[in-house]
Amino acid sequence: MNSIKHAVFVLLSISIFAGLPVAAQETTADHYELKLSPRLMELLRAEMKAIVVGVQYLPVGIAAAEWHKVAKTGEQISASYILEQKLTPAMRTELDTALPGHFKRLDMEFHHEAKKLQSAAMNHNAQLAAFHYYRLIEACTECHAAFAVAKFPGFAAPARAEHRH
Repeated sequence: MNSIKHAVFVLLSISIFAGLPVAAQETTADHYELKLSPRLMELLRAEMKAIVVGVQYLPVGIAAAEWHKVAKTGEQISASYILEQKLTPAMRTELDTALPGHFKRLDMEFHHEAKKLQSAAMNHNAQLAAFHYYRLIEACTECHAAFAVAKFPGFAAPARAEHRH
């Protein structure tokens, strides 16, 4: 029982970090700005908003053992709610050429974690579902720190204080 309480605490704590956007041209060694067409950015923003809704539901769903809904949400996240369904062949080509490899890797890991979350929910495994929820949020923060610092300035390196005597 203690492990379930711990999992719920972790889930609720992590849920604070739920959010997302994206954009791809290197601006510093660690930060990039994605450059996509307006239509593709619009779809991407819609995708991120849909993911936020799902990610915000997950800690409550896991804590309430709503396994069917948690599994469905994991499935929707792994299948890319909107973006995958509305991409034209030209948009797919643009994504392939405009997105850096690091972004593609993070995206693939994010969707893979959603699939693992779905599986954990289907098996009614609260601890494993909580773990994969944590990994989803970890993927969000890693991506935002690399590709969305303008939207999430808290990921920018803190300014160094001037040394004075």
